[in-house]
Amino acid sequence: NKIYLASRTATLGHAIGTLYLTTKCFLDGPSWNIVNTDEQTYFLGYSLGYFVYDLIYLNLFEFSWLYNGHHILSIASTGSMYFSGIGGYHGCVLLFLAEVTNPLHLFWDAFRQNKIKDWFEWITPYYGYVFITVRGLILPTVCLIHNYVWWHEPIDYRLKILWTGLNIALNGASYYWCYLI
Repeated sequence: NKIYLASRTATLGHAIGTLYLTTKCFLDGPSWNIVNTDEQTYFLGYSLGYFVYDLIYLNLFEFSWLYNGHHILSIASTGSMYFSGIGGYHGCVLLFLAEVTNPLHLFWDAFRQNKIKDWFEWITPYYGYVFITVRGLILPTVCLIHNYVWWHEPIDYRLKILWTGLNIALNGASYYWCYLI
């Protein structure tokens, strides 16, 4: 259906845009506790807009408590980094890792939705391996490193608590998705 296709096209656009824009942010080098660069601010605004769009889409056409929760947490995380003016490098790293799995997920989901059994069965082990490796192992490890950095830097304690809580909740959703695969 056209609405589903439009949504998945926007999701793919966000994933590819994220990979491109975060690479530009990485070229600036790590900036753990400094004001967001212009590239980081642009990227955070870009992702914030996508999460708001996709949350609206989900509520209108494909309601899911899990995806809604994930998008609300993503809006809170991305928005806090965008509006506070700090944490942009963290946001770039974490969203790069989160979005790197999405192109493969979109193919997997398209094969599943359209009942293309041969392709679905072929891609599932690869998708499962990549998703579990990135979202179940690498991303939580990077979150722990970021939490360590945040708690040892002079950042407002409210942001430290917020970001730590959001990391725990978002990683919990990733673990649940790993379980479902």
